[in-house]
Amino acid sequence: MAQYQLKEYLHSSKVIHLDSRFGTTFLQTGTDGKRLTTNYIYNLVEPLLVPDNQKILVSLYSATIPYSFYNLRTGVNDRFYVAYSTDSGDTYTDCFFDLTGGNYNAFELITEFNDQVATSGAVKRVVGGTPDDTIKNQITFTWSYDRKKLKYNVYFASSGAIDRIRFTFNNTDQTVANMFGFYDGDVVEISFASATPTQSTKCVDLNDAIHGLYIRQNISTKGTMDNENGTFSNILARIPITTNAGGVIFHKPNEATHHNLVGLPAIDNIGCKLTDDRNRPIDLNGLDWQMAILISYVENKPTQQEFITRPNAIIPEPQVSDEPVDVVEESGKGAPKLVRQVAVGGKKPKTQVKKKKK
Repeated sequence: MAQYQLKEYLHSSKVIHLDSRFGTTFLQTGTDGKRLTTNYIYNLVEPLLVPDNQKILVSLYSATIPYSFYNLRTGVNDRFYVAYSTDSGDTYTDCFFDLTGGNYNAFELITEFNDQVATSGAVKRVVGGTPDDTIKNQITFTWSYDRKKLKYNVYFASSGAIDRIRFTFNNTDQTVANMFGFYDGDVVEISFASATPTQSTKCVDLNDAIHGLYIRQNISTKGTMDNENGTFSNILARIPITTNAGGVIFHKPNEATHHNLVGLPAIDNIGCKLTDDRNRPIDLNGLDWQMAILISYVENKPTQQEFITRPNAIIPEPQVSDEPVDVVEESGKGAPKLVRQVAVGGKKPKTQVKKKKK
């Protein structure tokens, strides 16, 4: 904090430890209908008061987060869109089905896909949500995972009237496209030949927008730029994922170099939210998490205008004109004497009367 002066007459810094199990108000529910521990408000029993001559710096002191969230999350990125045709592609019937939330590797995801397609009523038409078992009864998908290219290969076989299949990832809010190696909005025709299977259009992303965890708060709302929408947001810190699923993420910055300067007169509640890269809440599936916020006091000085002198600034030389200027010099005894001078700066000064020294 070299840019801030911490002086002895200022209030001493404080650390506020927060545990989600003691949250006052929980703002969302999880897929199980229970409270979502990653979005809550904690009301301070003893409000934090800030004197008029001081401001506060807010930064993350530490965080402890269980890695109990899933890479495939129900209602977030679990929907697979597929369409079939029985007239060589002149018309398509759009369908979708939802995969079961959980932590999957590349091969487990293939098994989950085939299980859902084979389940009665798993594939439904988008319009009206009417159950459609046509794909279930006629189509068999064969998947393989290319470890070298990190992509899937897939083809289908039909035992009925279906002659064309395509994947239509047209829902950016809930699509599972990234985990299967497709772009949001892809419309991909699926091969029916085993010799030339259809390959994913990009590498498989099994993390799907959980490449880091973001801690957000309601004390400072303009301290960090959110790259998703290009505006300043309430992000306090980004937590790297340093362990595997089932472990615990411990994060304590070696040096808190980023501080949010806040001019609030008092803080009586703190809102805490844990999200993914796209500002979607993380579901820890019932487990709690902890974080600590460091509050430091700095002097509240009025803003002063600074003047900057550039070392290489060019100072223009005064322009000299040959136009004569009349100056009247008085003489103590005789008549006034007319003296000719040279004008400076291109302007003709007023006629001056100069008294002669005695």
